[in-house]
Amino acid sequence: ISVTCSPACGSGYVCVSTVVSGGAFIVANDAGMCPTGSHPEGSANLCVHDSGYLCQAIPGGCAGTVTCGCAASLCPAAYICLGGSNALLSCAEEVP
Repeated sequence: ISVTCSPACGSGYVCVSTVVSGGAFIVANDAGMCPTGSHPEGSANLCVHDSGYLCQAIPGGCAGTVTCGCAASLCPAAYICLGGSNALLSCAEEVP
């Protein structure tokens, strides 16, 4: 599973990672398949949501250093910013 945007983001852009955690427990079927948008993980073959990756322009307020303080607006609504670097900004949504 990729952990960054592919192809890599150009200068002035950051890779924004989105992940959803929580929700109903779904086990992969007998063929090891999960519903669309998820994949099996771990020895229990639980289906977890696929991560998303998208290059977005670094906000001007970041002054060259991507942090949640200046770039949290790049996370989708209902997501929280978990941390950033100049290569990757991580955003997560926790669902019940």
